[in-house]
Amino acid sequence: MAGAVRQHAAGWSLLEDDHGVLDDLLSSETEAVVSRFAGGGDGLVAARGYDAVKDGLRYIGVRAALDEAVVALKVPYDRTDAEHEDKLFALWDALRPGLDRPERISPKWGMLGFQGRDPATDFRGMGLLALEQLLFVAQSSGTGYLAVLACAEACDEEPFYPFATAGINFTAFALAALRRGDLDGALMAAAAAVGAHQWTLDAAMEVFHAFYARALLALHAQWRAEMPEDIMAFPGVSERVQAAMVARVRRGDLNELLSPGL
Repeated sequence: MAGAVRQHAAGWSLLEDDHGVLDDLLSSETEAVVSRFAGGGDGLVAARGYDAVKDGLRYIGVRAALDEAVVALKVPYDRTDAEHEDKLFALWDALRPGLDRPERISPKWGMLGFQGRDPATDFRGMGLLALEQLLFVAQSSGTGYLAVLACAEACDEEPFYPFATAGINFTAFALAALRRGDLDGALMAAAAAVGAHQWTLDAAMEVFHAFYARALLALHAQWRAEMPEDIMAFPGVSERVQAAMVARVRRGDLNELLSPGL
């Protein structure tokens, strides 16, 4: 839906907004937007209803803002940025509570499933977005997440998969699913559940992160079910899990994805 209606025949796009339309949508000033689209109450508004048009436009605005926010989060990890560094060490604290923090460059980062001595190199593809999503899982509660975190604590032992590396891989997967429109059904269902006035960028981002987290939980469950002999099985297992997750959201199997906890 969003991809189809975000740009009209003349080529105008909410992502190339010179008239403040997106700002109005996200600040609840949708009456002004509806008037601009429908000529003060005639045409589309008369046919579809003022509230329906207003709610639809707000959904479109939030969906466009989500695309932009995800792109903004995908900035490269910056070793000189204190906020980036704080998030990295927060990940250590969440996954290794009670253990002293390692040096910034240290083989101990391998205990979280990073590939080298410097985690920044692992984030090159997905940037800060991958770290944000790892933190989302690491700081979440629920029995399912605790099972994943238990694996993270043992991921330096065979035959478990490396947690951080898997998480970064699944960020790329979640981002691709969002860009293809695979999550549009989930986003629209979530918007309908909370109501247009409560549908915000934060709420949309929560759905995106939840899809990522559920996929990571599915990876964990599949890995435990198969218990491969070595890490070389990881690409095949992750591809099967990712294909299954996409199939689920495309057919509208959203109850688990949209549930508040595990």
